[in-house]
Amino acid sequence: MDLAQLRKTLPPSWIVTRTLEGRHLFIDQKTDIGQWRHPLPEIDPSRYEQQPSATDGFEPQYEALSYVWGSDNAPHFIFVDPAMGDEENTEKKTPTKLAVTENLMTALRHLRDPSKARTLWIDAICINQGDEEEESHQVQRRDIPVSVPSCEVEQDCWRIFQRLGTKHPEWYDPAVELPYDQKTWDAILALLRRPWFERLWIVQEIQLAGSRPGAVFQCGTRVVSSYLFKRAIVCLSKKELGHNPELRERVLLAYTLFETIAGSTFNRLLTFTECQCKDPRGKIYALRGLTSRRLTSIITPEYGDSTTAKHTYKAVFLAHARLVQQFELFFHCFLDGRSILDMPSWVPDWSSVAPWDNYPQLQFAAGASRAQFTYDANAPNVLQVLGARCGVVSRVTRPMPKYLRSRLAYRVIRRWQPSNLETGTYGPTGEPLLHAYATVLKVGELEERFPRFGHGHFADWVRQDGPNTLFDGSSVVDLAGGTPDSDAYTVPPMQITLDRALQHCENRILVQTHEGYIGLVPEDTEIGDVIAVFLGCSNPLVLHPTPDGTAYRVKGQCFVHGANDCIRFLGPLPEPWRVVGTMGRASRCNFRFFNPDTGEQTAEDPRLGPLPAEWEKLGEERELECDDPLDCAFFWNTTTGETVNYDPRLEPEALSARGVRLETFVLV
Repeated sequence: MDLAQLRKTLPPSWIVTRTLEGRHLFIDQKTDIGQWRHPLPEIDPSRYEQQPSATDGFEPQYEALSYVWGSDNAPHFIFVDPAMGDEENTEKKTPTKLAVTENLMTALRHLRDPSKARTLWIDAICINQGDEEEESHQVQRRDIPVSVPSCEVEQDCWRIFQRLGTKHPEWYDPAVELPYDQKTWDAILALLRRPWFERLWIVQEIQLAGSRPGAVFQCGTRVVSSYLFKRAIVCLSKKELGHNPELRERVLLAYTLFETIAGSTFNRLLTFTECQCKDPRGKIYALRGLTSRRLTSIITPEYGDSTTAKHTYKAVFLAHARLVQQFELFFHCFLDGRSILDMPSWVPDWSSVAPWDNYPQLQFAAGASRAQFTYDANAPNVLQVLGARCGVVSRVTRPMPKYLRSRLAYRVIRRWQPSNLETGTYGPTGEPLLHAYATVLKVGELEERFPRFGHGHFADWVRQDGPNTLFDGSSVVDLAGGTPDSDAYTVPPMQITLDRALQHCENRILVQTHEGYIGLVPEDTEIGDVIAVFLGCSNPLVLHPTPDGTAYRVKGQCFVHGANDCIRFLGPLPEPWRVVGTMGRASRCNFRFFNPDTGEQTAEDPRLGPLPAEWEKLGEERELECDDPLDCAFFWNTTTGETVNYDPRLEPEALSARGVRLETFVLV
């Protein structure tokens, strides 16, 4: 059983989580006590326990070195003996002189085993770096899972490695502080500052090494298993660490390396592209081994001069859209801060760092529709997309800068507050303006929308008031009248919820449209920009018209209240129905329709009529693959035998028959 299926078997008050090694931990929320066994003894352990791995007891034939190349200035030289089986060179006994970086030379000196031979695979030695064809071929082979250890050599970190494996009955508790002195904290930060933790290829190397036998970390001559290293990072990630924001950020970066992400959706994997990579094309190639075989087969590494990062990124976007039939990769688009300036705006620039750390939850803006687009290689910078516009931006606010903290952050956001917040009505939905505004600041992350995801309740969020909250009836007057200059402030009970909202507001602004919508959008959004929803795209996008008004540039995804739940195409849900996000198969968020009066929850949209006679909706028995859409439904055509991952009732012809006006957007 996967995690979602296992959750359905639990009695009330119990939850289950998966450890980094894949074991299931059952926790009784009443007592906060965990156990490895299912609370219901009738559930057979073989259905959820980790099965023996094919690598158990496996003795590797070689070890792969995971390291950072470093600068190639002032290289060192090594001599490589002819390979066994190379009779011509073996007879001549002519070793090859090879230049290596100082980092690799240091690693080789520490990895020597004085008592026996040691076989290592090292990319700089085993791959001809001057042969682009061989390099492209070897990159394709690097996605083959090899159950052998990988090694990382670090120096001057003895203090940390001596503490790894230390046990204490209370250190697991996030509230218990670790008894480290400042030298130890400084050593932890120094270790996590190492470039190795920022390198993108490391993600694939660590993931493919697995947990059994797993990777080995080496500092000088001291070795520690990834098993212990992971636990140290997990423990640190649960601690407050408020005394050092950089340490907190570095710990979270290291934590992501050890999450089980192999088999994740490609959209999920691409969140790692902010890691460092020498060649920008490697931002894609370094993740091939972690995605599906179908997607891997259509992403062919090419390191020739004719294939630039621009061509690679565009090819990946189009291949993914055609395969998945969704515009999930639009979520990675942004204009401000792109480094590849001659690339179409609809192609994500994965060589650049996104201006924000947090992405809005899926909004179900296009329902279970599929992407409708046209691409002509004769016009390589143009993509024509079918969708509908929500509105035109008429008002913008001051942006909330990234990493802005404490009272100043609250001040910036509270100045966004509409003057009629407590008395106004939100036109697009007819609800109180206060409710709509509160939902926007939280980008919909509320318990009522996403039950059991750990978000706060809507009623508590709306009721907030006081000097340290993001909105209230008197905040505009209070701020205009002046506030203390001190950054010290009282921590309110909802601080975690508030911090999450602050993170979503970073490098974004609040906007209002001529049609009355309000939303949280990229900070470079301007008056006159268009908010649109594309078929096959779960979140609305901000589009900037070209000077002649014939095309648009994509500025990025946004959260607009009232543009969610396929409302733009099907209209509002009938009362009392609403959409909720639930934890579905493969730990994905699935959207369902919930009737709070009757308690009924269904995957069937009450706004849609019956399926056409030749179509049947399939159940959830089908195993999800990582190249299936983030949220999808499957339908079977009884006439053709075809199975599709979109609702045929949301095809353009069906929508037009309902009176929906669709528009073709030309993106450049």
